[in-house]
Amino acid sequence: MPTPPIPAEEVVEMRLMYVVERKSCAEIGRILGRSHQTVHNQLRRAGVTLRGDKEMVTKLCSNPSFFDRMTRESAYFLGVLVTDGSFHVSYGKWVISLALKSRDGDIVRILNELLAGSGAYHRRKSDTVVFATRDQAIASGIAKWGILIERKTYHLDECATLFSAAKRAGVLSHLIRGMIDGDGHVTIRLKPYTPVIGICGREPLIRAIQSEINSALGIEAGSVGLSQPGLHRLTYGGSHLCLQIGSWLYQDSEGLRLERKRSKFLGIKPVVRSNRVKRSGK
Repeated sequence: MPTPPIPAEEVVEMRLMYVVERKSCAEIGRILGRSHQTVHNQLRRAGVTLRGDKEMVTKLCSNPSFFDRMTRESAYFLGVLVTDGSFHVSYGKWVISLALKSRDGDIVRILNELLAGSGAYHRRKSDTVVFATRDQAIASGIAKWGILIERKTYHLDECATLFSAAKRAGVLSHLIRGMIDGDGHVTIRLKPYTPVIGICGREPLIRAIQSEINSALGIEAGSVGLSQPGLHRLTYGGSHLCLQIGSWLYQDSEGLRLERKRSKFLGIKPVVRSNRVKRSGK
């Protein structure tokens, strides 16, 4: 009978204990009820360079108050984490993690730098860059905004505290840009030519995002529909509308954006209206 695969969350736990807490494979094995060799193999498969291979040790967090205040930087990364991050409790402590494909890995590295080395980032065989921390001061800063919830994709509400704080601080566009960078998309439909901005999530959050964008831009637009059971999708379509939203989202965004998605906004063509007047037939 084949051995059941080790849960992904347990592999994250192994990685955190090995890289952040500097525990040995044997110590981790005793804590998790696994053999030394199993832990060793799982760490290698996860792309962790073992200390015998001159692993670069990541420092513990020295900027634990990063999320305590609503700033341009914290708003953006709260947006990314609320839509694409992972929050779960392991052994009585919150684990905060973010994993992105290597093409978007610069965002993970920037977060790691802003937190002054909290957690670790590295490339796994799946070509993914990972940030993870068990720093409870970081978790407390995130909890302050009402979003530190396990299985948040299915349980998060409209994030009223988060949006209100971002508006008061004048950083709402950074928060929503982070949300779209985390779990949104920009696509171009060719026939007819129609740019589309979309983001998926639980209905209360999606409708709150729509309300905040519409209020900030003074528009009444966007449609919300069921994407899959329990999740809804907000979409905005059309060149003029997408360019208007993009201009607002990317103001003062240098160093805090996914260039891949921004390039799609930059590639949107404005609609050129014809001046020809149709002649009525006799």
